[in-house]
Amino acid sequence: MRKIKYRAKVRSEKGKSKWVKGFYYEVFGSPYILPESKEREPSQIIVRETLGAFIQRTDKNGVEVYEGDIICSTILDDEHLKLISEYYVVEWDCERIGFICRFLGPSNDIEIFSQKWFWDHIEVVGNRWENPNLLKAISKKRGRMVHE
Repeated sequence: MRKIKYRAKVRSEKGKSKWVKGFYYEVFGSPYILPESKEREPSQIIVRETLGAFIQRTDKNGVEVYEGDIICSTILDDEHLKLISEYYVVEWDCERIGFICRFLGPSNDIEIFSQKWFWDHIEVVGNRWENPNLLKAISKKRGRMVHE
């Protein structure tokens, strides 16, 4: 059986927070992640809203992609010889029972990219929890940026 890895922010009393990756579980309704590190770190209580599953994909830089990540796909427009970047957010889709990439433009189109496409074209540029201003900026550009 395959174990599913998660990422979430750890709760902190001092206002500082950090991301932890590992295995998710609950005890009496409290959410925890058991860190995946080889050092025997204790389980950490997390902020449930930031919980996202690893989608079994890495981007072109080898960065693991998680639910909630903002990703960028950059391709060459052969007709105009310009680079075009399109932005997506990774989400779980209950109807498809799988992860999708929702376009951050007005159409909200859905893409399901292959692993090869991730290796060749996709780059993680942030996530919806730490980069809300990036989401706003991308929305203003209608999900697409043309590089002159």
